[in-house]
Amino acid sequence: MMRPGGGISTMEKPSIVMDNGAGYSKAGFCSEDRPKFVLRTKVGIPWSELVHEIGHQTLTAGMMAPVSTSLIWKTPIVHGVVVDWNAIEIFWKHIFYRLLKIDPRAHSVLLSDSPASPLVNRELAAELLFESFGVPAMHIAPSCTLSMYSCGRTIGLVIDVGDGTSLTCPILEGYILPCALYRLDIAGETLTHRMRELLRLSGNSFFSHQKSLVRKIKEKTCYVALDYQKELQSDLCLDYPLPDGHILSLTKERFQCPETLLQPKLMGINEPGLHQMAFNSLQKVESSSQQAIQESILLCGGSSLFRGLPERLLNELRRLLTGNSKFNLLVPNPKKRWYAAWVGGAIAASLPTFNSLWVTKEEYKENGPISLHRKCN
Repeated sequence: MMRPGGGISTMEKPSIVMDNGAGYSKAGFCSEDRPKFVLRTKVGIPWSELVHEIGHQTLTAGMMAPVSTSLIWKTPIVHGVVVDWNAIEIFWKHIFYRLLKIDPRAHSVLLSDSPASPLVNRELAAELLFESFGVPAMHIAPSCTLSMYSCGRTIGLVIDVGDGTSLTCPILEGYILPCALYRLDIAGETLTHRMRELLRLSGNSFFSHQKSLVRKIKEKTCYVALDYQKELQSDLCLDYPLPDGHILSLTKERFQCPETLLQPKLMGINEPGLHQMAFNSLQKVESSSQQAIQESILLCGGSSLFRGLPERLLNELRRLLTGNSKFNLLVPNPKKRWYAAWVGGAIAASLPTFNSLWVTKEEYKENGPISLHRKCN
């Protein structure tokens, strides 16, 4: 039931919260404290469908898809930005109808969106939700803002290390500061490729279809060195059992791989690392707000889970933020870091004060994208 003025009655069915990332997507109900489903953001298209119009009944998505050589896998989100809206429509159908088993016409939907995403993508998402799925209301919020909400804060600096991109984004009273946003296209996916290359250089080649195995090796064994140069002098070795029974001996690859988050030059990329990005973001903030923001520096995202990364960032930020400047690095437990944007979205969608921020179907029909940009900023 709609309230006068475009709000939504809190008596209706719980809102759906979707955090669509380049690597993984999280979906569930705002009434729950964690996403109901976490799945790979991928859509499988049968070979036979490549020359025909895409139909959702012939496609499959995410982790529910069977392993099949007859499928062409498409990645609809690249570096945090949707690049294939046909695939996203299929993906959302999979989430709504097959996983959550709901009728989207009965649920409002809150979407997370990368701060680096163009405004036109919000318009396309709204068009899809209203016209294809018939949702009664929707809202799109920057993922960094939602992540900060997950910690009960509306002001701070988010260091978000995802699968497609890494971002540092200051938040002030619930709003991002675009002029202080920094982006690095080195994240989980890049590091998986980096790990494969490091393994190849050490005499351990993996085929392209073994990408998931390389990802698992990366996630299970890699760590960030507290002192990179000192670690290079070590002779640490770890034996990792492979599915075929062979043993993989790992040495410097374990810390050389994630070091590129802090030293992109190791991959030939002339960009600042995470710590320098965070510092640069803070320097772009007005001096009157800088102290309050740096007292809540939040580390989040699935690729922030490398052991040693919080400690290394702490050391690097201490070096950069000299003098009497105080700062606080917030490091939630691993699942909370991974789910941060989704949890923040669930919190926001559950608040009675959020009712006025929903863009209703009636508003959208009457005003088009204007209502979207007025309420989702």
